[in-house]
Amino acid sequence: MPKHIPKTAAQWLIEVRRHEQGGELFRAYDVARQGLEKSPNDLALKHRAILCLASTGATRKAAEELVRLGLDPAPGISLATRLGLDIAALKPRLLKDAALAATGSARAAALAEAAEAYESVYRKA
Repeated sequence: MPKHIPKTAAQWLIEVRRHEQGGELFRAYDVARQGLEKSPNDLALKHRAILCLASTGATRKAAEELVRLGLDPAPGISLATRLGLDIAALKPRLLKDAALAATGSARAAALAEAAEAYESVYRKA
């Protein structure tokens, strides 16, 4: 735990990224969740929490969090912003991760679904 407890969402996000950079992805997820207890509507903390889970290979849990945290469907945030585009790309990324874990014909179908999801984000952006 940090020497001081972050007070703002931005401070929590700095702490999350510090753990990510150190390769401590589960710890980064835990810190993001702690930050969300204090700033439950912060989109950047929601995004990082889901991305941390996805980066550990916890695709199903990340997909559950995507819905639980209200990012599926993506909120009405501009895709012209980096955060907006990153949030919009979360679901396609999770679909891709799940597809890469699949085998046989299920894999091909899942990859096609992920590609369509990425294309949809591209067209909207």
